[in-house]
Amino acid sequence: MISGGTSRYADPPAACWPRTCTHGRELQEKITVRGSSLAWRALRIAAVIAVALACVAAVLLVLKWPFTRQAVIARLSKDTGGSVSIGRFHATYLPPGFEAAQVKIASPNTGSPAFTAQNLKVRASYPGLLFHRIGRVEIDGFQLTSAASGLTLKSEKVDAGAFVARDGVVDLSSAATGSQPFRLYVRQLEAAGAGRSRRSFSLEASSNRIPGQFHASGDLDGGLDRNSRISARFAFSQVDLSVTGGVQGILASSGQVTGSLRRLEWTGSAEVPDLHVARSAHRVDLKSKFDFTLDTSTAGFQLKSIQAAFGNTVILAHGSLDSAQTSGPDQSGKTLQLTASVDRGNVEDLLDLFSSDPRPGMTGAIRLNAGVTLPPDGAPFLRRLKIDGSFQIDHALFANPKTQRPLDYLSESSHDASRAQERRDPENIPATVRANVRDADGVARVQDVRYSMPGVNASLDGTFNLISKAIRFNGVLTTTGELPDATSPFKAVILSVARPFFGIHKKNKTTIAGFTITGTTGKPSLSLADSKMARNAAHLASR
Repeated sequence: MISGGTSRYADPPAACWPRTCTHGRELQEKITVRGSSLAWRALRIAAVIAVALACVAAVLLVLKWPFTRQAVIARLSKDTGGSVSIGRFHATYLPPGFEAAQVKIASPNTGSPAFTAQNLKVRASYPGLLFHRIGRVEIDGFQLTSAASGLTLKSEKVDAGAFVARDGVVDLSSAATGSQPFRLYVRQLEAAGAGRSRRSFSLEASSNRIPGQFHASGDLDGGLDRNSRISARFAFSQVDLSVTGGVQGILASSGQVTGSLRRLEWTGSAEVPDLHVARSAHRVDLKSKFDFTLDTSTAGFQLKSIQAAFGNTVILAHGSLDSAQTSGPDQSGKTLQLTASVDRGNVEDLLDLFSSDPRPGMTGAIRLNAGVTLPPDGAPFLRRLKIDGSFQIDHALFANPKTQRPLDYLSESSHDASRAQERRDPENIPATVRANVRDADGVARVQDVRYSMPGVNASLDGTFNLISKAIRFNGVLTTTGELPDATSPFKAVILSVARPFFGIHKKNKTTIAGFTITGTTGKPSLSLADSKMARNAAHLASR
């Protein structure tokens, strides 16, 4: 470089910026033109590739369009294992999908329709089809038969964003056995993200057995087969118990349901504010907790535990609700079998369930164990109810003074208490009652009854008709006390003369009296047995 000269390679003056000097502007324009050219070339290449891919996709969709009648029938048949037929069919392209009417899927086992739908609508998108995604599935007016259908569901390759089913019927047990199926009427079922590993759902339904409204919402894991796992909250409201034929009341229940769609685990609570048993004069407030399993293939219930509380009594039970052993018009439905126990309750609470009297006939603390069987429909509730058990009542007192006072007198007189003292200071003396009960066809057979209080013992056997309230008991009373005198001299004379003929005699200061109780629970009638019957009964009682 020559000092003081100008070189072509000299840097431009510091004050010369690209936008203000000629050299800078030329350089900037060259860079901009070259960059624009490269960008447009890249865009053109990308556009060509996109068009090519779109053309390939379009060709593939045309060659393998999934929404033709034949393609839909083939796919449903493959996914369910059944034979598929479709009535009216209409394919759509904007958006892609189809609408079908009178869809039927026959059982691979029996050939009879296992699933039918009045309308089936499927909506998708073109990008979604490339990834086997369906946007929405809607089913209206459907009927699904349970496990006996033999249908399977293999939809792991198809992902549906939303699933809606309306106005459907699900038979949870097959009618092929001769029993009326347990039917679930589905008002609406919605599932978001059906086909994914986890989806949320909501269900509104009712059943043909117990009127009421059922609602559940929660999550479902896995596919839509019976091994899918479920976790949801449920509520059952406005359940009218009068359909049982012997119980009245409106039940409300709520809780949690978990497990698989094949085997559902239910835990929760239920309340019946005014439970009323037929022919009873009382209503009780029933509260319960439960834990049971529902087998959806048979609609059978395994009752793990039930805790029912009313008044001051708590009943614990477990059992099952399964199909009747025999079929027929009078043996359709489910048989309830329970094993129940009361560790500490009030006998008056139990009597109020079945008593037509304004107040219970006895008070006391009761313990019991019983097997309860309730066969399906075909007879009134009290005739269908079967009970086989035993009980013990401690601190038992008769509510009617006319019944309790003579017993108190016998007990007090056995301790040499003066009659004057008894009149001045009357005292109710509690007793202990033990018995075995077997109830069938509305008649309770009470056996091995033992009634004991200080100085007084009684044993009796007999029957109690739960429907007519008629009673008939034969028994023996033994006491070291004194039998009450008659209320008039005339009756005293008659009683003294008749004692040898009416089963009253003494043995070592012990009075033994045979007796019979007949009539009804409201108007019982007591009569003395003959002497021979009393002695024989006393001999058997002492063995």
